[in-house]
Amino acid sequence: MKNVVTSVPKRVLTSLIAVAMLFGFCSVGELDVSATQSQKGNFNTNYTLTGDGATDILNVAKAQIGRTGSSFGYTESWCADFVSDCAELAGQSSAVPRHGHVDYLTSNLLNAGGTKYTTQASAKAGDIVFYDFNANNSPDHVEIVSYVSGGKIYSVGGNTSYVNSVSTSKVSNERYCGSFLYFIRPNYTVSTPTPAPVIDPDIGYPEPTRILSVQSPYMTGDDVRWVQKALSMLGYSISIDGYYGNDTKSVVASFQSNNGLTADGIVGTQTRGKIKECIQLSKGHNPEVYYDWAVSNEPGKITVKGWAFDRDDTNAALEIHVYVGGELNTGAPSYRIWANKERTDVNEYFGGVGNYHGFEDTIEVDRFGEREVYIYAIGVGGGDSFACLGHRTVNIQSPQISDVTISEISKEGYRVTCKLNGASAVNKIEFPTWTEKNDQDDLIWHLGTINGNTATCYIKTSDHNNEYGTYITHIYAWDINMNKSKSGTAVWIMPYNKQVDLGDDFYSENI
Repeated sequence: MKNVVTSVPKRVLTSLIAVAMLFGFCSVGELDVSATQSQKGNFNTNYTLTGDGATDILNVAKAQIGRTGSSFGYTESWCADFVSDCAELAGQSSAVPRHGHVDYLTSNLLNAGGTKYTTQASAKAGDIVFYDFNANNSPDHVEIVSYVSGGKIYSVGGNTSYVNSVSTSKVSNERYCGSFLYFIRPNYTVSTPTPAPVIDPDIGYPEPTRILSVQSPYMTGDDVRWVQKALSMLGYSISIDGYYGNDTKSVVASFQSNNGLTADGIVGTQTRGKIKECIQLSKGHNPEVYYDWAVSNEPGKITVKGWAFDRDDTNAALEIHVYVGGELNTGAPSYRIWANKERTDVNEYFGGVGNYHGFEDTIEVDRFGEREVYIYAIGVGGGDSFACLGHRTVNIQSPQISDVTISEISKEGYRVTCKLNGASAVNKIEFPTWTEKNDQDDLIWHLGTINGNTATCYIKTSDHNNEYGTYITHIYAWDINMNKSKSGTAVWIMPYNKQVDLGDDFYSENI
């Protein structure tokens, strides 16, 4: 056959190119479509279903924007199939009965109770809009209405491109497209929405509900990404592209072989279960813990009891951190103990975890009064680093002041010494002193010193007008939060020419 060259005037040729560009921008013609094809299993699933048909079909469609026909697996012109797949995923297949041909889709919509309109301005989101690019009063492209602006419909649809290629044509962005013919408002149902796929929190994609294998065209979707991401997390080299091709099959087969499964490269129930099991093992276990009680039986001390172990290493004695007065990261002081004491009841209950996972320890603390005591176990595996056992309210006993003695008595002054039971909780100790003469006009709070469980303070008479007579000294202990010990001891110093024993609480001597 000879090649024939036809001469076309430049002005006519320019017009034809302009028309072709206008039509090609929106869609590839679909008059040759006769088959119906569904690829809904390969759709993106990052959409929300509300139960409102018009809203939901648009949500499904917009979640696919930018994807090509080949990424879905469509092999023929697919604008009507795209609308049909969106309707099924939105739970509206009764209002939008499936068909792959635009003309027949129109008939199906009307037979299902839809209403036909010919004015763009009255369109609403979720309506189905038909276009006539060939100007023959017959539809050859279909999309889903997104919104109306300035009396013009802006829509989202599949199989749109500058070039006539089923594989590279895409799902359009929301845009105005000329050659409007009519739109149909489907008889949508309002129902309880079909739940969107549940995202696996460990992997970030929905777990597959279908069997995945190499097919032509390739299976695609977020469930394929679930497999790819999980295997990547387990250390396998694999691309997370959402296509189940030969590379993914090879990695799946390798995983199956390493875990005692048939290495067929097909992801079914068994393989999914083994993947999930391996993911959990890679994460490790959180410590298992219990906080029995916390009490204060001695001044400045608390005793805590409980147990903790980690299944990642049941031979390990877990480190326990005790926080007094606040939770982790609040600035509360912490104290370290170990869960290494015998607790046969724990081993009997859990079976095979070992007999030495208990703790019952008494801790000297730096404060007293009512406190919240939090306990955390430090894990040894891949689970949570800190597991909180809980908290208990404990009234920590105040330090007790005892064994008060007076020494170094002279005309310059005297020394007061006492014992502190619960000295660890004492931040400072004060010895307020005044003379009996003129009541408390010379009151001074003298700061004492603490050495171990002994506190002392030297009282100078020069600080009190060098007065003679009776000196009265009380003793107060304070914790780090300035809580005052409720115990106080009075001491009377009587500087006369005689020695007087006033009993356990008082002592005087001549000066």
